[in-house]
Amino acid sequence: MKNRRLSPQEKKKNRYDKDYVLSVEYPHSFRKSWNDGMREENRHYRRKVKQQFHDLNNCEDTIKSIRRKKCKKSLWNIRTVRERVQNQLDQRRIRQAWSYFKQPYNSKLHRQDFVYFLSLLVESKSVQAGRAALEIRNWLYASPADYYYRWNQWHYEWLQKFFQDEPEWELRLKNWINSIQYAK
Repeated sequence: MKNRRLSPQEKKKNRYDKDYVLSVEYPHSFRKSWNDGMREENRHYRRKVKQQFHDLNNCEDTIKSIRRKKCKKSLWNIRTVRERVQNQLDQRRIRQAWSYFKQPYNSKLHRQDFVYFLSLLVESKSVQAGRAALEIRNWLYASPADYYYRWNQWHYEWLQKFFQDEPEWELRLKNWINSIQYAK
């Protein structure tokens, strides 16, 4: 029986689900340098064994007592390509929120775009939307006494001006943040 050829869409779907991405700073050099670490561990073991051969009377017992170092497990997350792409899209969404706060609030410039952005964010079910909710919570409940969080204070003032134009969004955002917090 002849196998059916995959369509380009099916190939792409399979690649998104089966290929993995290393979350390291320099992935190509990481792949090259991993073997160097293995070589170093093996060399360490061989040198220890050679040192024990100097005493030939009880060399078998001492060689058996030498243990190899255990290989280190990867400290980085290994994710599928689909997870990485989704994470990048979500990060882009959070960066977009920051771009609104670069300038002082202007109703003509920011109002409609920010309402559209918030509506997309509130409807999103992604993990990064939860992270954005925590960030927005810091902006909503910033206290004037905390100079350490002066950026939160800047965002707080920006949001208060926005809520003067769109008062229903304040309650809607607070309800959304509370629903995400209690869902955990």
